Amino acid sequence: MNTQPQLPFLKYAMSHLEKSVALGPCIDLVQCIREGNLIPFLNNSLRDDRFMAMFGFPERSLEEFIAENWAGELGYPLKDCWDLARVAQYHQVTQRSSSKAKRDYLNFLKRGLLGWAKANDPQAAAKIRDQNLDHNEALAFADLVSELGYPTYAKGQADPLCLLAQLPFPIYITTSYYDFLERELQKQNKDVRSQVCTWSGMTKVSDKSYLPDPGYEPTPMAPLVFHLFGIERFPETLVLSVDDYLSFLVRIFLREAEAKTSAVAGGLPIPTYLWEKVAGLHLLVLGYQIHAWDFQIVFRGIIAAKPAAARSDAGLVVQLDPAKQHEVTDPERLREYLKSYFDQEVRFRVEIGKSDEFIAELYDSYHSQS
Repeated sequence: MNTQPQLPFLKYAMSHLEKSVALGPCIDLVQCIREGNLIPFLNNSLRDDRFMAMFGFPERSLEEFIAENWAGELGYPLKDCWDLARVAQYHQVTQRSSSKAKRDYLNFLKRGLLGWAKANDPQAAAKIRDQNLDHNEALAFADLVSELGYPTYAKGQADPLCLLAQLPFPIYITTSYYDFLERELQKQNKDVRSQVCTWSGMTKVSDKSYLPDPGYEPTPMAPLVFHLFGIERFPETLVLSVDDYLSFLVRIFLREAEAKTSAVAGGLPIPTYLWEKVAGLHLLVLGYQIHAWDFQIVFRGIIAAKPAAARSDAGLVVQLDPAKQHEVTDPERLREYLKSYFDQEVRFRVEIGKSDEFIAELYDSYHSQS
């Protein structure tokens, strides 16, 4: 989850009524949406800037903010306390239990949000007291966020997840642990279905409706949201620590290799029908930073697996402005590096800007052409 800096698009400052949003010289994103030929690939960050503005730290990254506070609570002994995967790794090792470390992380998020709300939001504090929310152990973090009406938006600001939910995508892939997108899709009266990657084992998912179903055919009114890095409903499925990221990558590709030579008991972590969609369709990658663990695993392990025939126009990656990113010393050189990085084995066009602004432009362009 990375905070999105306030920066207008460099390439997409165009009239919505006169021009479509283009992936490249030959590909129109609006047309791709109409043809069902575009899959949004999303991480946790699309609402992060609003959370950080609400908390009073608009220039901070929410993921780094969470990591530093959790590191302080745990007594994390290293300097890289802003790296959530490494903080989670430390806790996982010291607790000698990956599943406990993940539950502790989710509980830390709930405690932190409840503590902030009670101290800073009288209306939320009253709701917490009246509904006894701080003693409801069954309440998930996403439930709590929704109950409190967070994050707040100023008049005229659009929730990017709400806009995405209104577009006719049959498939959304996300590395978010939370069902925020599903809630927005339900508000649009869509019969959404959540599925979760079984990299950690089928037995970790007790509700079988979340397991991949080869017979399921997603449509714009009955879309699929596939949680690649797990979902908080089943904490053991989360990809959170350094070991989790590495294990995820190994297990995904070992299982894929096994599937080509023999029957795989229990099915593939990423079902064949979804893998084929990722390989064959254009991808719209939103909310990631190039140095982050989630992006590195996604790009090298999933996106770079696209076959050669589908690599010339793989999709579009919206990257944050390098001048606003953590540990960047030469923004101009990094911009050139980004363009080269995404034009190697798999050719992605890269645009510099803010994901929620891009989503708003795409939404307006789609509806202006309807």
